[in-house]
Amino acid sequence: MGFFEFRLSVKCPVTTVFATYTDTDAWIRSTEISKVEWVGKPWQEGSRIRVKGYGDTRDTIDQVLLHFEPPRSVAYISHFLGMTLETRLMFQPVSADETEVQVRGEFVGMASKAFGFALGPAIERATRKTLEDLSTECERIAATQAHPAPDFSPERQAPSPKSR
Repeated sequence: MGFFEFRLSVKCPVTTVFATYTDTDAWIRSTEISKVEWVGKPWQEGSRIRVKGYGDTRDTIDQVLLHFEPPRSVAYISHFLGMTLETRLMFQPVSADETEVQVRGEFVGMASKAFGFALGPAIERATRKTLEDLSTECERIAATQAHPAPDFSPERQAPSPKSR
């Protein structure tokens, strides 16, 4: 059995971070995940999700959602390559515009013996990359919310009756 822990600082409000981390469209848009398929109601404890990746994460990962508490925490079990990984994410607001994501993963399985090398560092690296990619997406979203696009609608461009 192995485990890893790390923390990420994201320059966004906790609600934006949680919403992005749990938006499966954002996974496809900003990470090496190419397909997400729910079996059961999305984000309901006990539901299953199949995640297909490309790049370093090409295999299909089967997951079971264990815990879902917006905007504080998510936990799930993943099965892939003969391994079982339990991942827990905790979202802590540091300030109104910054969130710390605490990540803990515990894994078991015999795949390391079959592959001839320790999979723990590779699992941690893939998890970290995915979450860092989602953090970048959070910050992109927050930047667009902080600076909304100008309103060029005809109603906004017409002078008001008082200014004539």
